[in-house]
This record gives sequence, C-alpha cells and structure tokens, in this order.
Amino acid sequence: MRIISPSLLSADFSKLEEQIKLVENLGINRLHIDVMDGHFVPNFTFGPFILKAIRKLTNSHLETHLMMSHPDKYIDQFVEAGADTLIIHTESSQNIKHDLIKIKNQGIKCGLAIKPKTSINVLKEYLDIIDYILIMSVDISGLDKDKLFENLWKNSKVSEKASEYYTINNISPPEWDLEQAKIECMSDGFANSILGRMMKVMIYNIDEVDPKRYNDYNGENKYQEVVDNMQGEIEI
Repeated sequence: MRIISPSLLSADFSKLEEQIKLVENLGINRLHIDVMDGHFVPNFTFGPFILKAIRKLTNSHLETHLMMSHPDKYIDQFVEAGADTLIIHTESSQNIKHDLIKIKNQGIKCGLAIKPKTSINVLKEYLDIIDYILIMSVDISGLDKDKLFENLWKNSKVSEKASEYYTINNISPPEWDLEQAKIECMSDGFANSILGRMMKVMIYNIDEVDPKRYNDYNGENKYQEVVDNMQGEIEI
C-alpha cells in the first residue's frame, strides 16, 4: 500500500490550517514534520511547541522526522507535543536501539533515517523494532545544474551497448557537449543515456535527488561524491 505524507515545510505558514485541510480533503491523513536543529543539519525549523500547535489543527498522523543531534534528549517532548511517529537518524543517535525502544515504550511508532552516504546494512539489526525506514535524498540546491550535469556525466560509465558500438566501428567515445546532452535529456529534466553513458537521474527542475539508480550503474555513493566535490569548490 502506498502512503502519501506531504511535508509541512512546503506549506505557507500564514495559511497553515487552510493548507492542512486542503490536503486532508484530498484523502491524505498523514503529515510529515521535518525537525531541524541547525547543528546536525544546517537549517533550523520546528520545535515541540510548533508541533503542539499543529496537533491542535489536525487529527492526521504526524510523522515527525528528527534531523537533530542527540535526539534522545527530546523524545519525551515531541511525544507529549503530539507526534504519532518519531524517526531518528542512525548518524546522530548515540545509542540507536535504546532510543528506538524509548520511542516504542511511549506507545507510538518509530523509524530510522539514513543519509545517502550511509550503508543500508546499518538498518539490519533494528528491523525487528522499527516501523519505518526513511532514505534521504541528495540536496543539489545552489549548485550550477549545467556543471553538475557535466561532472555526473564524466563520473559515469560508458554503457555496454555504446562501448560495443565504439569498438566495432573503431571510433573514440564522444567528448562532453552540453548542448547535445541537453537535447538527449527528457523534457522533464531526466537524464537517461547521455552521450553513450548511463546516468538514470534527474538533472534539471529539481533540488533534491534520489541517487539510487545513478549509483547502481556507476558505483556506491558516486553521486554524493560528485556533489561533495562541487560543494567543496563553492566553499573554497
């Protein structure tokens, strides 16, 4: 069964009650609350007081994602504020099993979130405890999308079909050509096979990307490595 859980970060907070009712009238009864502490992640969003105010506006299931350091210190506060599910990060919890059991003992559901760099294998020992798994996407906001396209292409592998074609015809693989690459992109910004290389990823019209298919073809965490290198250049 597919469950839609829209994030309240996308809402207009001057019309929050109205927008909650709007999605509920569409048959949605689950809302995603992204809690950011300005430390574990650079942004700062909701705290328990805001969650408590949201709880008064709706009976929908409040799926609360704690993107924060030391989440164990705040579990009780968010439960008391009205969370129906608490999702913590494997990368921020000092004692994952302890924190998950603490959440479950409060009578609500629990989940684990992992960043793209984190191996999915870390989840295995907690599968008998958790109700949900959240796999984060890669944030590409602020990056030059044309340059990202080029770097992802240069770090991708030549497809088997293209490699065979080049060998049979004794020709060299093409060099990077942004204009031609854009022509080969789909109208929605998805890059499938570009200039003979397998990419399988959205490039344009999006700020958060699921890198799984790109990594499947080109190597574990390869997408994140490209983004990290670009962000490092920006910081310098």
